[in-house]
Amino acid sequence: LVLASGPDQATKATWKDERIYWREERILVWVDRAGNTEPLPVSPGPYVFPNISPDGKKLAVSVFREKVVENWILDIERGIFSRLTESGSDHIPIWSPDGKQIAISSAVDETFNVFLQPSDGSGPPVRITRSAYHQDPVSWSPDGRYLTVIEFASTIQFDILLYDFAAGQEGEIRPLLKTKFLENHPMISPDGTLIAYTSNRSGTPEIFVSSFPEMTSTVQVSVDGGSDPLWSRDGRELYFWRWTRLLGADNHETFDMMALEVEPGPEPSFSKPEKLFNRSWVYHLAGHANYDITDDGRFIMIDYKGEALSISRLRVMLNWLESVKKN
Repeated sequence: LVLASGPDQATKATWKDERIYWREERILVWVDRAGNTEPLPVSPGPYVFPNISPDGKKLAVSVFREKVVENWILDIERGIFSRLTESGSDHIPIWSPDGKQIAISSAVDETFNVFLQPSDGSGPPVRITRSAYHQDPVSWSPDGRYLTVIEFASTIQFDILLYDFAAGQEGEIRPLLKTKFLENHPMISPDGTLIAYTSNRSGTPEIFVSSFPEMTSTVQVSVDGGSDPLWSRDGRELYFWRWTRLLGADNHETFDMMALEVEPGPEPSFSKPEKLFNRSWVYHLAGHANYDITDDGRFIMIDYKGEALSISRLRVMLNWLESVKKN
């Protein structure tokens, strides 16, 4: 709770909601399979949701500041950022398979829905969904026909939707997995035949893999918890975070990065998950995972500096002194 006296509220105490985002600075880092980190040669900033372009040369990333969130593009080799979006309410940039478009979540009318933005900035974002609920884009099918979307109907109701660009003249969105359980992070495999996602249908968050797009067969592939699945670029491995429920030296929750081998085919098989390394502070409350992977198997992740602050809204009481006097 923050109390403030406002000159335009001379006689009446009122509440005002202010949208606030993360304020601490973070570091973009490469992480190898052993957990060794190497910072990217760019300045620290309030980064989140890094997403590597199909050719591996650029990085789309959201930049969260107080009351403002924007998407930027980093030329990885040159270390130069360029602004992708300018509305001040855009986040979670997801590259299309051909690299020509980036799906984003944007709050044009106070509710985050899905838009498409030319990746070269040559045109304005185009809205493709309209919902009263917050929606985040998550992953594209390799042929560019489908885009998975998470819809947050409530704090306990996350549903997986599917946008079909080939349906009708302008495409259409439909439920892909809508149940009483919480489902999140729907990642389509590189060959387009499988989809991995997080679900608490077994009582705790676990990783499940289903056939795609029919969803006719499903198997649980994680053990003792899992969240934020991500396919390797060749589809032969599947990664996810497992919460250890322990505090690290910095008093933040730690997570194990897990990996399992995938044998694709009409009847795909999955190996037992193995731990690669452990890290602290893995933000995983949005529809898309907060990390990505390159063709050579390196992860792009985010390290934080100082205490994390993740307030979504701040309630401000204006002219609070008048209220105190009356009581």
